[in-house]
Amino acid sequence: MAYVVCKQRSWAPWLVSAMMDALSMKLIHSDEGSELTEEEEGEMSRRHSLLFLYLVRSPVYESMFRPLCMFFFNRLWRHIPLIREIAETFIGVFDGLHSLHFYKAGS
Repeated sequence: MAYVVCKQRSWAPWLVSAMMDALSMKLIHSDEGSELTEEEEGEMSRRHSLLFLYLVRSPVYESMFRPLCMFFFNRLWRHIPLIREIAETFIGVFDGLHSLHFYKAGS
């Protein structure tokens, strides 16, 4: 809903989504009296691993993650021929997938 109300590169949908994920995980972990089933443990593990995706979603990707990757590319990887080719390919593919996947998918 926040994505529809706000602009595409707005921080509001990102913040709302991150806060909801963090709050849900906190509420699940705060219930000390009950133990999680194996299925619930698997779901919590999946949710923890998906937290990384917040770094590669807009607008964090455009304002922080991509500039950091480009800094390392321009300073370090550019001078090593084989790594330069791999890094250029990776950045190109990742930019393409980022614009398509994270525009259409929720996480």
